[in-house]
Amino acid sequence: FFFFLDIFIMASFFDKQKIDEAGVVAVTLQKWLLFFAACNVVLAIFGLPWSLLSLCLKLSILLLGFHGSFRRSGCSLIAFICIKVVMIALEITGLIISVIFLTIGMGIVTYEAIEGTITIDPAALEISFVLLFVVGFLVVIGFGLYFAFNAYVMYLAAKCYSLIKKSSVEPQSIPMQPVQVKQLNNDEYMSVPQSAIPAEFIQQPVYLEKVVV
Repeated sequence: FFFFLDIFIMASFFDKQKIDEAGVVAVTLQKWLLFFAACNVVLAIFGLPWSLLSLCLKLSILLLGFHGSFRRSGCSLIAFICIKVVMIALEITGLIISVIFLTIGMGIVTYEAIEGTITIDPAALEISFVLLFVVGFLVVIGFGLYFAFNAYVMYLAAKCYSLIKKSSVEPQSIPMQPVQVKQLNNDEYMSVPQSAIPAEFIQQPVYLEKVVV
């Protein structure tokens, strides 16, 4: 029961924001950010307690993007995009450095095995290379999907920012109230307002008093 209640509350929370195109994009961005937050929590469980600091940092960045899309804050969205770009650049750099060091290590081990410095069973060496290739292939696919999802989230944040900026610049149309016309005698007409006129807009009579000098 509580599970379906939570789903209903979340659905109504998202539906209230879909008042324009910027709201629709903001809701899509929020759902992706919640998905990333859930994935980060699940992955952090396997690295406890050392993963807590990294988890707090990642959740703070996601919260910044969620706040920007929910409150329609352009500054928060720009800060979220900039931080994500820096983080992805650092992760790509770390991945490249890790691949370089792993390649150098495997080359050294292979060279020493060929020279006879160390003794390695050829079958075990072949199995190691096969496992390394499979793991590397899966890691490349995983990181590729991770970077693609992050790029899509940054695209949504940038689109949401541009739509919010556009909606704030466009002038808001003021609805005009219809006026009824009432016929008087001698073919004269007068306008009848649809709503009561505020007292401050009603012209009051001015009374003059005789001043004795």
